[in-house]
Amino acid sequence: MRKSFVLPSAIVGSLLLALSAAANPPLANPGFEAGLGPDNPTFHTTALAGNKGPSAADDWDVFHDTAGGLLTITEQVETTLPGGGTSMLYVETHEPLRGLLQVTGPMGSGPPHCTASAWVYVTSGVVGLGAGDDGGATAPSVVSTTTDVWEFLQTPNAQSPCNSIVIYSIGGGANFDVDNAELKEFQVFDDPAPVEYSNFLDEKAIPGGGNHNGLDPGQVLYTEPVDGAADSNPQDVVDFFPLLESGNEPDAQIDALANGADAFFDPVVADQEILLISILGDPGPIEPIAAYYEDATGATGVQYTQRDLNAVNAPGDLDDVDGLELWRGMDDATLDDADYFSTQGDATGVSIYSYITGASASYVTRAQIHGALSTLGFTGGVGDVDVDALMVKDTNGAGDWDEGDEILFSIRSAAGWTGGEIVHWRFGSAAGYLFHGGHDWDSSFDLSTAFPVGVGDQEVDAIEATSVPEPAELLLLACGALLLRGLDRRRRAG
Repeated sequence: MRKSFVLPSAIVGSLLLALSAAANPPLANPGFEAGLGPDNPTFHTTALAGNKGPSAADDWDVFHDTAGGLLTITEQVETTLPGGGTSMLYVETHEPLRGLLQVTGPMGSGPPHCTASAWVYVTSGVVGLGAGDDGGATAPSVVSTTTDVWEFLQTPNAQSPCNSIVIYSIGGGANFDVDNAELKEFQVFDDPAPVEYSNFLDEKAIPGGGNHNGLDPGQVLYTEPVDGAADSNPQDVVDFFPLLESGNEPDAQIDALANGADAFFDPVVADQEILLISILGDPGPIEPIAAYYEDATGATGVQYTQRDLNAVNAPGDLDDVDGLELWRGMDDATLDDADYFSTQGDATGVSIYSYITGASASYVTRAQIHGALSTLGFTGGVGDVDVDALMVKDTNGAGDWDEGDEILFSIRSAAGWTGGEIVHWRFGSAAGYLFHGGHDWDSSFDLSTAFPVGVGDQEVDAIEATSVPEPAELLLLACGALLLRGLDRRRRAG
């Protein structure tokens, strides 16, 4: 017998409110461009903890988590951050847990997962960054580690939902500049998403995980960004060349990773989901960036710094992230996910290997890749082909390049190609350029116009895709939360 189920109007209204609240507006005045201007500082003090007042930048409050003490001073000044617009905010605190706050929506509203980020230039003290629910004691969850240099801080929210960002002094007073803050819904499947990566040269982890521990050709590493300095990540996962345990054997250096059943292959080809790229050398305006993102509108930003992948290492110690694979949830017991790869130089005549049965096998040869590129006007020879970034759609999962299979890839710069081209090739069809973010990823697309890198930084050496929740998924999450809340109330009342 079919039963009808009607939600009371009050619940329907709550669901619609929850759905709309899940899309709180982004930060206002994230670059501190609007405000009182130079030589117009603000001064804030309070006899009570939890008191706030206006800062010198529009839409940002000064907040004191501690009572009494000396003034907190803010002033809008000319920025010194490369690519930072025209203004930044100077902040001077004299007590711990004081600084800046911005709230984007009411308590209890906003997405369940987000990342907060900001550039800080600390001249004294320590500065922390955090995100959470305005009514949930939002507190810093990542802290600065340098002084007298620009440092990029990024962290997932510590409380849920996400509707506020704080930038505070930690452990005492602090003097710092801040610019280019951001609060965005988390762009990956989980909070945070597991990542497999390789870097050049390939390295293994220390026993038990936690840091790198010397060269190991073919070794892939697993981490859970944003990585903590004291946890067990990164750790070893699959080793495509288990008999090679040290050294720099070019034929065994991994320079591309993929899973043959990537859930976001079709959506990113259709320009519906987020594209992640790593650029040769991990260039960034201040510290190395392991991955940038581009969404379907063409908006770009930082997805992972090197320290997101390995917090123990100082910026630059990771060398060059040259393979990325995002996958599954962190509750999955099996860590290995990458089952397709390419090696440095493609010197064996194989550009893409499968690793379906625990052994490497040829999937696409160098000559086949050369033939596909020739239809796009590539004038180099077979020996100029070096696949450098990769996504794979192996329809039957057998590890054979055949009907229904597709790949996305880039090659190392050669014969007039910049290395920033991303090619989409479907078995049995002519190759074409990936269209994403409102443009073709062809030789005319200048990466330095979209990302904060130099004009010579044009080579894409890792690609991946990820997603944000669809409105229907947010509605289901809202329904589930409200129904569970109702059941909990009913149990308590009973």
